[in-house]
Formats: sequence, structure tokens, C-alpha cells
Amino acid sequence: MESMSFIKNYKATCNPNMIDCRVTKNSKITIKVSTLEDYRSLLSLAAKSNLNHTVFKLKEEVPLKVVIRNLPNFLTPDDIKADLTEQGYTIIDVSQMKNKNKTLLPLFIVTLQNDELNQCILNV
Repeated sequence: MESMSFIKNYKATCNPNMIDCRVTKNSKITIKVSTLEDYRSLLSLAAKSNLNHTVFKLKEEVPLKVVIRNLPNFLTPDDIKADLTEQGYTIIDVSQMKNKNKTLLPLFIVTLQNDELNQCILNV
């Protein structure tokens, strides 16, 4: 079984202290590691082994998404992006939500870089 040999190889070469390792019914493995260094070594080993794998992003790498509601209809996503950038936020994207009929709603999804400075937008 390819997945079991991968696990043994990972334990032998990288880190024997994984947080969690499970093999599912369809022979897929799930490995959770505790540190960024372990995460990167696991990715490297999976790539070297030519193992078909899927990786979930680290919590620190996932961008922040917030919804801003009840803004005036005349504001555009570019206006909101400019204002937030002027306030010091690092904006990736701003888009206005639409309903099923493609009518614009007074809801804007703002995607921000996940860093300490941008975390304070969650306290508003």
C-alpha cells in the first residue's frame, strides 16, 4: 500500500511526532502536523515521492474575507477599495454581491491579506 509506505518514510526522515495520521476507507491518508516546518517538510516529501496529494492552506495563508453591508448604492467596489487602502488595509479584492436575478445588493465582499494589521477590521 503506497500510503502506508509514505507514512513510514515520513516518520523515518522528517518527524515521528505527527499530531494525527489517519487512513480512510478508500486508502486516502490524512496527516495533521503541528508546526510550519513539519508542514513544509511533508509537502516536500510528497512532491519528491510523486504522491498524488491535496493540501489545505494553513490558517495563516488563507485571506480574510469580510462583508460590508448597508452602504449607499452609488459606491463602487473601487471606491471602497481606495478608501480602505487609504486607511492602511492591504486589500486583495472588493466585489459587490448580486441576487439570483443579477441585481446588485448593498453587500460588498472584501478580501484582505491575512496579517496582523488587517485582523483589526474584524473588531469593527
